[in-house]
Amino acid sequence: MQGYMTLAVEIWQQLAESGAPMPTHLFLQAGVGSFAGSIMGYFIEKMQQQAPTIIIVEPHKANCLYRSATINDGLPHSVGGICQL
Repeated sequence: MQGYMTLAVEIWQQLAESGAPMPTHLFLQAGVGSFAGSIMGYFIEKMQQQAPTIIIVEPHKANCLYRSATINDGLPHSVGGICQL
């Protein structure tokens, strides 16, 4: 997660140095959660009450997070299919 945190630090620094406004929304990939968790945690810590709205996205054909949320039983759920690399 430290590598992902470095991305967040670099984003923060570049926004601050350019004078650009801080984001109101962040779109982050679902994955296994470490990427989204790192970026989200950094921005929430830095921005506190002005933290951006976080939107987690995932592919339609690999929507494990969405399916688990809609089933809403607190258990992990798998999605079948062919993995294309």
